[in-house]
Amino acid sequence: RQERHLLAEAARRLSRPAPEVVEGLDELLGQLKRSEQQRRALQVELAKGEAARLVANAKQIRDVTFISAALKDVDREVLAIMADAIRPALKGSGVVVLASADGAAKVSLVVAVTSSLAKRVHAGELLKAVAPLVQGSGGGRPEFAQGGGKDPSKISEALKRSEEMVRRALGS
Repeated sequence: RQERHLLAEAARRLSRPAPEVVEGLDELLGQLKRSEQQRRALQVELAKGEAARLVANAKQIRDVTFISAALKDVDREVLAIMADAIRPALKGSGVVVLASADGAAKVSLVVAVTSSLAKRVHAGELLKAVAPLVQGSGGGRPEFAQGGGKDPSKISEALKRSEEMVRRALGS
């Protein structure tokens, strides 16, 4: 009896007869998936535009381009896409450190280092050193690392520490 009531309610909400409820749900889920894909594509395009702005405002530490930024509501995957978009624009040696707060309790971190610099600045080690500042962890390879944390209020401190560590590694 309760199942019939639930089916009737679902049919009413989907504006379909009861036998077509599953078809209506499939259609609705398909629309949701397409909307999510469109949102994701737009987020990636915005991230690439932001990457260009970050390159334009990069710092120079000796002969190395250093980029660090705190972004809002960008997940780790999009941060990685941004880092990959920035790396070719570094012209030689460079380090990219990106952080994002997703709400009040989630931090995403990404570090990318050009291959020419990876022996002096290890992305995984740099991330392991700064992630605890945001109550997090992470790691990775010499050229790319990612991690996360729980304290967005400490992102700027983590970015400053990453710059200090790069300066130290480069003898600057």
